[in-house]
Amino acid sequence: YQAIMGLSAWLPFIALPLLLGHHAAAKVFNFETDGKATPNDDSWEVVWRNGAALNASLALLQPGDTLLVPAKRFYLMGGIVATDLQSVLIQIDGVLDFSSASLNAERYIREFPRQGPGASARVLECLSFSNLINVTFTSNGEGQLHGRGEKWWGVPGIGYLVRKENRPRLFVIRNATDILVEHMFLRDS
Repeated sequence: YQAIMGLSAWLPFIALPLLLGHHAAAKVFNFETDGKATPNDDSWEVVWRNGAALNASLALLQPGDTLLVPAKRFYLMGGIVATDLQSVLIQIDGVLDFSSASLNAERYIREFPRQGPGASARVLECLSFSNLINVTFTSNGEGQLHGRGEKWWGVPGIGYLVRKENRPRLFVIRNATDILVEHMFLRDS
């Protein structure tokens, strides 16, 4: 009897963490260290690997989690797609740069992820989010999404005739509630 009564005094300290379990388990995913992204390297392999790392990192987020992009430049391929995120923080302290200076712009465009097979298929957006609830996109300073849009426009007048509207949007959010976007610079989309 005394052992049971002694245990009851500890019950609130045992039950509270169990009741708040999802809050206590919230994680901070560092895009560089946890996602294995490589900063300051615009080689073809790294551009693709960083794009895949961002897709994988976003897919791991659970309610209460934070995805942290550290204050560095990350070159990546577009086609980043995240769905069904709820109560997460996406903190971009550095630059997500949808480019590669070491690559020919035409190769980048030709091999950009698409919605179907073939070069004429519609390109995916650089960053596409859907079905979001209570998601914050922020930065501790001024995070930057750099679309390097000039490669998509090409020669003035002619570039539009060639690609028409088949160019990626920099940042798209669909079917979302309670979204906050702050301290972000969207450049050259």
